[in-house]
Amino acid sequence: MTTVMATRKVNVSCVVRFSFLLLGAFLLVKWLQTKSLYSKQLEEMNSKEQVAHSVKASNQIESVAKSSSLPCTLGHDGRHDGVILLTTTNAGFQDMTTNMLESIRRVRICPNITIIAEDEQSYKYLTDKVASPGVHIQKTDSGVMTSDRLRVYGRVYIQFVKKRARYILNFLNKGYDVLFTDVDTFWFQDPFPDFRGNFDIAMRQEAPPSSLTPVFCNGFGYYRATENTLAVVREWVRLMSTTHKKTMDKDVLNLVIKNRKPAVRMKSLDSVKYPDGRVFRDKGWVKKRANTTVVLHLSSVFGHNSKLKKLKDNGLWLI
Repeated sequence: MTTVMATRKVNVSCVVRFSFLLLGAFLLVKWLQTKSLYSKQLEEMNSKEQVAHSVKASNQIESVAKSSSLPCTLGHDGRHDGVILLTTTNAGFQDMTTNMLESIRRVRICPNITIIAEDEQSYKYLTDKVASPGVHIQKTDSGVMTSDRLRVYGRVYIQFVKKRARYILNFLNKGYDVLFTDVDTFWFQDPFPDFRGNFDIAMRQEAPPSSLTPVFCNGFGYYRATENTLAVVREWVRLMSTTHKKTMDKDVLNLVIKNRKPAVRMKSLDSVKYPDGRVFRDKGWVKKRANTTVVLHLSSVFGHNSKLKKLKDNGLWLI
């Protein structure tokens, strides 16, 4: 009898333990199911956010790249009085020039643009095809150059870019602020709000923030017609006539800025808003950053064909 009772107690104990084990297993399964469902919902939310961000960026691209290009009119011509948007080109880069102008038109800021043609071929083409209210074509007054595409850092290329400082100085001497841009740029938004404040020259830095000596890129820069700016550009022009023929204009300008006393008031443009060609290392950068980019400068992408391919591959070729 005692043995039977003991056996029953053991059986009851086993049943209880087994029941607890079943309950624990049931609760564990439920917890895992709940966690899985939560994770799935979280992934769906993140996915929706990413899609929304992608759509927003895509809309930004489409608004620039696919919107109708309404021409600027005489009524727009005074929108940026006192400022000249200046660039130089030749026939080898006239397609890049036209694409840049189209991106500017689609942003609808209608600045006063002056294009200095360095050869007869581009002068005729731009006069016939591009000239309009607010877009003025001038022929170089410092010697016609080749119509060929130029090899970056080649002898003729260096001569070509060294002429820009004198053009900038001519407009500054007339009292104009000058926004100089290379033609290998693409405009997403209006940059003029970033040229407010107390400064002489605004440019993007090429050197990392940790660098003790800033290195500025003059391929896109705003020059205010101040005494400081005039002194810097005059010295820039003077030194380029005395430096080695292979010395780049950018190197001379940075030397002048570094040694200028009193110091020129430099404004560093945000590299996120004003990126260079290195952004193309991220294949999805256009969708990610189209809504934060103001002007893209394809420096660090060398050669006409390479620049053209990058623009086309990223949906930024408008002509």
